[in-house]
Amino acid sequence: MRARLAVGIFVLIGLAAAYLVSEAYVDRDAALADAIEQARTAAASVPEVAHQIRDSAKLLLDLLSQIPEVQSADPSRCNASLARVLKSQPRYNNLIVVSLDGTILCSGIPLAKPINVADRQWFQEVSKTRDFVEGGFVVGRATGKAQRAYAYSFTDAASGSTRIVAALLDLLWFSNALGDVPLPANSSYGIIDGGGRQLARFPDPARYIGQDVRDTAMYRQLLAHQDGGAFKVAGLDGMERLYFVIAPSADPSHLASDYAYVGIPTAAIFAGTQAELRNRLLGLGILGALLLIGSYLVSESFILRPLNALVALSRRIASGDLTARSELRIAPSEFRTLADSFDSMAASLAARAALLDQEILQHRQTEERLRASEERFRSFTDIAAHWHWELDAELCVSNVSERYDSLSGLRLANIRGRKM
Repeated sequence: MRARLAVGIFVLIGLAAAYLVSEAYVDRDAALADAIEQARTAAASVPEVAHQIRDSAKLLLDLLSQIPEVQSADPSRCNASLARVLKSQPRYNNLIVVSLDGTILCSGIPLAKPINVADRQWFQEVSKTRDFVEGGFVVGRATGKAQRAYAYSFTDAASGSTRIVAALLDLLWFSNALGDVPLPANSSYGIIDGGGRQLARFPDPARYIGQDVRDTAMYRQLLAHQDGGAFKVAGLDGMERLYFVIAPSADPSHLASDYAYVGIPTAAIFAGTQAELRNRLLGLGILGALLLIGSYLVSESFILRPLNALVALSRRIASGDLTARSELRIAPSEFRTLADSFDSMAASLAARAALLDQEILQHRQTEERLRASEERFRSFTDIAAHWHWELDAELCVSNVSERYDSLSGLRLANIRGRKM
């Protein structure tokens, strides 16, 4: 019985566990959908920060182009003016004014030697369009730092000459500016330009800025999902994440063709559902253990003990012990009713056995008296002087005394059974 109860409890616990696991898969799907939406929202916020920085740079260049010192051809006055502005703009590595042949005319930081930027893509594009341009990843020749250029052409009203003013954004500062995106721990987000260079990344920007990621699985998946959609892949640090990407801007001044992405660790996505499933299964296991212990105690006290007592009682009665009684004090009402029935049956059998014993005793006493009477009768007939006989209902001789032989000279066998 205990084994059957245990099997029943294990079956129920197994069914409950299967239900909890199925519910956990439903919760995982919901958590995945929430994570995709969270990644989508966060990914949209990354280019928003980049656009704000871009707009701020455009405004700064417009203002710089109107400063007389910048418009003048005097390098010392221009350098001093750019240095003052650069000091108040720590996000930039440098501010420069460039001639149409690519030579840097003045700089916010001192230059050790003349520098020409005619080979830079941003310079070539602004020289061609004479409009605001946002460049891609470069390493500054004057600073040696990772940066991106915002450039704008202007014409000196006094001389009529056209020059280019550029602000060189510090990409390390840019990455840290993205660090306020609210995401789970170990999430990753950043910007990759169209050439496959990491422009910004958070966290650990210093390690990844400027890295060529074109040969990585992440970049291939990013290109495959640039029209939207989430994908799971190992990031640059080897951690598997769920990524969402924002495609490059269609603005022609946006030369870098930036891809903004956000990656949420898959472990973090399902951590809540896994913890909840773990807690539920633990609670179910504790409940199962309590049920097993409870079933053991209940079956022992309220089922097996009364049942064993009734089995022992039936065996005593079967062996002839009609004085046996159940004596159940603590038992379910059904067992007490059955025990009372056993007790009543034993009492009834005992009464009938006593009555039968009395009848048997009386019968034996009657037989004894009859046997004594017959003995007395035989003794009488044996000592009588004459012989005698007995007739049955058919008037046939049924018995003749032993003296018949000696008195009549005839054999007893000849007369017994003869009709008189």
